[in-house]
Amino acid sequence: MLIFKNKQSQISISGISDRWRSSLLATAMLITLLFLAGPGCDQSSKLRDFGIDTDFQMSDQDGAAFSSGQLRGKTVWLYFGFTRCPDVCPGTLAKLARAYNMLDFRRENLQAVMITVDPEHDTPERLKAYLDYFDLPLIGLNADLDYTRTVAAQFGANFERQILNSETGEYTVDHSTRVFLIDPEGRVRYAFAFEDSATQIASVTGLLLPLY
Repeated sequence: MLIFKNKQSQISISGISDRWRSSLLATAMLITLLFLAGPGCDQSSKLRDFGIDTDFQMSDQDGAAFSSGQLRGKTVWLYFGFTRCPDVCPGTLAKLARAYNMLDFRRENLQAVMITVDPEHDTPERLKAYLDYFDLPLIGLNADLDYTRTVAAQFGANFERQILNSETGEYTVDHSTRVFLIDPEGRVRYAFAFEDSATQIASVTGLLLPLY
């Protein structure tokens, strides 16, 4: 199910400034996330440096040159997918949208990125139209097939085209489903599995975001 962009409802707390209201809401959300993560769980122990080379250069959904250096200073969710993916990709992006909305004002410096594993089909125009369905800041990236494989290999990800109909040329793409959490210094700190919930994603991601 897709998460479409819409206006969020507002919670009114009388007698409290906007800044303190946001701080109180963020604190309450953090407590909830830590509680749901499990008793006695040391959340900080979940993060480590994977030692992955996160440097790459591609084109974004506007057709402009894009370098991974432009993501420095931001916390990033990086995902490999494609616009004709029937279920895994839209399900993952919708889950990221739910996690994003759980983080309230702390999400200001959070950026989601999808690198297409079907670059021959996923033109900048198609990427832009597809990603606009999801209620979170998304950058779609495209490069030639060989370079995309190289970048995927840097992250330990893989993908492979599977022919569905040899006569029509219809195909799909099998691909890794992990979402990589990258810190503002460009280090991969966690890899979310497809089975991880939006609450788990928000909880771990929150470790890299400011509390106030």
